[in-house]
Amino acid sequence: MSETDSERWQVDDLTIDVGSLTVLRDGATIPLPHLSFAFLLALVRAAPNVVSVDALMEQVWKGIFVNNETVTQRAKLLRDALQDDHRSPRYLTVRRGSGYQLLPIPVRLDVGALPAQPPARQRHRSLAAIAFGLLALTGVAAVQFRPARQESSAGHSPRIAVLPFDNLSSDPSDAYIARGISEMVLSRLAATRGLTVIARDSALIGAASRLSPQDAGKELQTDYLIRGSVQRNGGTLRVISFVVDTRSGTRRWSENFDWPVNRVYALQDRIADRIAASFRTQNDSDGVDASASAMTHNADAYLAYLKGKSLLGRFTIAETEAAAEQFERAVRYDPSFAPALVALFDSRMQAADLRRDDLEAIRARYQPLLDRALQLAPNSGEALFAKAMWSNLPREGKAELFRHAAALEPNNSRGLIAYAQFLGGGSNGGAYDGIGDGTVTRDGENGTERKRLLDHVLAIDPLNPRARFIAIMQRLGELTPSQVEEEQRKALDLDPDNYPLANRYAARLWMFHGETAEAIARMERVIATDPQNPWGPHIITAFYLDANDPVAAWAAAQSTPTSRESSRTILAQYRGDWRAAGQAALGPRGFLFNRYQTWLWPETIRDYALQTKQYQLGAELIASRYGFDLRNPRTTSLPHTTAAPALGHLLLAAGNRAAGERLLAQTVQWIDDHPRYGLSGLARVRAEALMLLGQRSQALSDLKAAIDTAHDIRHWWYLVDRDPVWAAVHDDPRFREIVAHCRAAAQVQREKLDVLRRAGVVPQRPPLGRA
Repeated sequence: MSETDSERWQVDDLTIDVGSLTVLRDGATIPLPHLSFAFLLALVRAAPNVVSVDALMEQVWKGIFVNNETVTQRAKLLRDALQDDHRSPRYLTVRRGSGYQLLPIPVRLDVGALPAQPPARQRHRSLAAIAFGLLALTGVAAVQFRPARQESSAGHSPRIAVLPFDNLSSDPSDAYIARGISEMVLSRLAATRGLTVIARDSALIGAASRLSPQDAGKELQTDYLIRGSVQRNGGTLRVISFVVDTRSGTRRWSENFDWPVNRVYALQDRIADRIAASFRTQNDSDGVDASASAMTHNADAYLAYLKGKSLLGRFTIAETEAAAEQFERAVRYDPSFAPALVALFDSRMQAADLRRDDLEAIRARYQPLLDRALQLAPNSGEALFAKAMWSNLPREGKAELFRHAAALEPNNSRGLIAYAQFLGGGSNGGAYDGIGDGTVTRDGENGTERKRLLDHVLAIDPLNPRARFIAIMQRLGELTPSQVEEEQRKALDLDPDNYPLANRYAARLWMFHGETAEAIARMERVIATDPQNPWGPHIITAFYLDANDPVAAWAAAQSTPTSRESSRTILAQYRGDWRAAGQAALGPRGFLFNRYQTWLWPETIRDYALQTKQYQLGAELIASRYGFDLRNPRTTSLPHTTAAPALGHLLLAAGNRAAGERLLAQTVQWIDDHPRYGLSGLARVRAEALMLLGQRSQALSDLKAAIDTAHDIRHWWYLVDRDPVWAAVHDDPRFREIVAHCRAAAQVQREKLDVLRRAGVVPQRPPLGRA
């Protein structure tokens, strides 16, 4: 973890705050000199490792030569301040010949903390207001601050980012008008030939608006910024818009408008036209394509539409449904407003997808909206993207729709991301379908097209966290697990509440580091951002079980109707009820999430088939879900490794020994041929395959490496008590050692979880009084 001023730790009954350099016990401050505080913090950060005397000298007395006696005396002063008896130490102890060690388990309290927002918002608003006042005093309607620079004739098109306009109205609720004008100007400029326009997620969601023009230009990889402010005064809008050259920091163009609110739909056209004109050269006189959008002339419809668009892009259920309500208002005001019809259809489908509802029923209900929009605007790229994303057409039909939509709207990053997901194997290209599912096509025609799309999205929308995440998954075969994690962390820094990204980052802490308690803390924060979303409760159920807290696991699973159903399999497995687990896995809601997060599904199908002797049924189900050809089952991809041992086990049980052994041996070979994926996850798969092949000693060695070295304690309770693969070695001393390690690691995580719960970082599940 990074060392930050917000860093806070709980060590037994001590609360350590790095930002304020304080140590509290029961609310009372323990005064510590700076060196004593640094000494304690060095032990906390290194725990449970021993910190050598030399390391302490470097960390505590930076740049100062001290001897061993100085370190010894500082340790004594720290003990005295903490009232820690060296004969029966509570906090720290000396390891003779090695150094010093913290005894309690330290728990970091600021896990997942959001970076502090710079307190500059009011300053920005004040500066914008001053600028507006100066322009108003001069009475200048349009100011050309310097001559327009002729762009390179070598094919370089100016790269432009439209940043959020400031809301200077006295009513904060008018912010959506300012945001809407920014979005609509962005959309109109995207249709201007000769310009490359940075998409909304980077320009309107990122932090570039808080940076200097030069820094924002570097962050967004853009030549020019479009900024402005909006002030509503009764029925009039006062708008300032200006273009800034990011290389020099000077303004290229500026204009202010007094505009009636009831004609706001036309304002973005005027601004976009004037900006495009400021970039027009002798070789480019086309300007804005006036047919780019079929807007309404009804001001109420347009304002409702703007409000809905400002809500739709956050991908939470609550905001998606609120957006749908605004689009419904827009359609009531103007039934022929095609973009609102498309957006209403899109929002209804997105909400259903996020809830994991039956998309067929929702599609049948709202399809007339999209059909009507396409009648009104048959060449609407937005409408064709929506049809491609949510239709039940055959795959080739969807592909053709995506291609046509991309040609019409090459800057629609939402649609292009969905197209890339579709090419990666996703069934519909919806909100989350295919992201991180391992269904990433890396070669062939689809792989090339997918990469081209993602490269284009990242060029026009470089800060889009969803695009960055999919691009990371595209490179799974190139990056090590630690590199993938670092890339995910960087993307998460751009948008800490990005739901799919945050839950996968939490899962990596659990999977690759064994940090179940921290994963729970992060996941609970994600859940709080969208309580109706079943994905988070489904994920965290597994985390709580691994932290020895089945009560909290059950309570989390009950959070939504969907997670209640999707978690039935793992909860039944935890109880040891193979029959109930199998029936849940076989049910219509048994496989709702991707192939890595539908917990223990292949194992449960395998166990059920072994118990009922329905080997062929079990093999067919696993093969269909994980893409195996039962005529010649082979391991050729990462998703295959997830289910190969279970499928191989069933083939062996069914008497198809040659196919089973061949699949298991291929699985071992595939893992050996792909070392970049590391030990976590795959070491356990390799161990299972070897165990089923009869190589017991090597299997136990691999399993020990997975647990000890890779910290892979996922579903440890299933491994040590339920998994039939290991039943034959339960009495083997090496397996008993593994069991002891798993139980001890789980106990450590449970203790950390209890500390985080007492500190209020993790909520009580179930709430107090409802257990």
